[in-house]
Amino acid sequence: MGAGASSDHALRQAILASVGAEPLPHSLQHGLLHPKAWKIAHVCQWLRQHEMATLIPSFESHGIDGQVLLEDMEDPDFDELVPFRPLRRKLKRCVQDLRDKAASGVYASAIAVRAHDLHESLEHLNSSMEALLRTVPWSERQKDEIGKSLAAALHYDPAA
Repeated sequence: MGAGASSDHALRQAILASVGAEPLPHSLQHGLLHPKAWKIAHVCQWLRQHEMATLIPSFESHGIDGQVLLEDMEDPDFDELVPFRPLRRKLKRCVQDLRDKAASGVYASAIAVRAHDLHESLEHLNSSMEALLRTVPWSERQKDEIGKSLAAALHYDPAA
């Protein structure tokens, strides 16, 4: 193994040790996306969480995403999509709850917390990497690349 390969390996090990030393904040472990932005897979996961997994094949074949779920709930076509009344009533209650949460700003607040946690995690990573750069003999090129990557990460704008 050459000197470049061993320093790359040392960098990887140091980064993994640095990042792995502290778990991610809870809000980063579970992404929180506004329901209108949900893809079909998000809707299917939501159905599973609410014990309506039997509806998944129908939702997938009809392309029901978050926007359709929240905006077309009263359509006669949608009533045909869920033929069993008890299940349809349950689905409508769950969708209404989802609408209420979306309207209350719960998702916007969670996204703000998530962005704050992300920034804190990146600052922690930056501090760890700065300490690492001082202790390991990196080439100037490697230090420059690491510095640029960290700067870009610290200026990441989740709203953009």
